[in-house]
Amino acid sequence: MRRVNIENPPFQFDDEDPEGFRAGMRRVGKTLGATQLGMTVYELPPARRSARSTTRTPKEWLLELQGRPTLRHPDGSHVLEPWDRVCFPSRPGRETRPTT
Repeated sequence: MRRVNIENPPFQFDDEDPEGFRAGMRRVGKTLGATQLGMTVYELPPARRSARSTTRTPKEWLLELQGRPTLRHPDGSHVLEPWDRVCFPSRPGRETRPTT
């Protein structure tokens, strides 16, 4: 059995993210040996934004661990609380295979 602790992962940063949208990322699906399920932990510093689209497959969801970010979606926006969970439905034409 493989395991990973996501409390303080070593985050990676994409130098191509525009200023104001830079977020830390740690993909842990491969570390766990996942082949059909991906898992990524993001660190979004205060006053930063994320331009990540999480609507590619019907199997994507978000678990807010800490903080109170605003989640924007086609019907408006909601402030998330710690431990809130959200499921993202896929959009027509955007269905893809899950990645790790």
